[in-house]
Amino acid sequence: MAIHMARSGDLLRVHDLATAVFRDAMLPRLRSDPRIRDRFRREHFGLEPAGPEAIEIEARRAIEEARRQVEDSGFNAERMLASYDEALKVVDGKGLQVCVAAEGEFLIGDAPAQTLREGHDGVGPLGGVPWSEATTIVMPVGRRHSVSLSRESEYLDLDAANVRYLNTVQVRAAHQSVAWHPGVDFRGLVREVRGSSNT
Repeated sequence: MAIHMARSGDLLRVHDLATAVFRDAMLPRLRSDPRIRDRFRREHFGLEPAGPEAIEIEARRAIEEARRQVEDSGFNAERMLASYDEALKVVDGKGLQVCVAAEGEFLIGDAPAQTLREGHDGVGPLGGVPWSEATTIVMPVGRRHSVSLSRESEYLDLDAANVRYLNTVQVRAAHQSVAWHPGVDFRGLVREVRGSSNT
């Protein structure tokens, strides 16, 4: 569960959003920084930048170059390891609920470990439920079994309504795909949830 939390596409999207915020904050400063004009001259064989558009393009190139250097430096791997360490702290000492589908079965999305908070409709960090605020973290592990964090370890039988809810969570949280056993067909549920969701 901790591995799936740490490798979640949600964290990558959070990083991308943070990068966009950084870029937007830096652009006004770089537009007036004389080093951008010097950089333009170096990159264009001594030519002077013609107008604010040329400065803007060069500033964006400088930011993108810095972003690439960070990404190529092993930052992604280090970030995932740090996220994994944080995820281990979240799951450490918690009980494990093993949930059995008494009716129906589970599908699974490409972001299977998802945070939920009681009384909140959102799913996952991008849905307003960071790890620290989650009531539980839930993940399907088979056709009729899922696991979730709780105060006490226990087995629970889930009725059709609860199985449908957890399947809906998986569809809403998925970044690109969900999967299910060939013996069942969840296309109707996926279309229904996707049609009413922004994810």
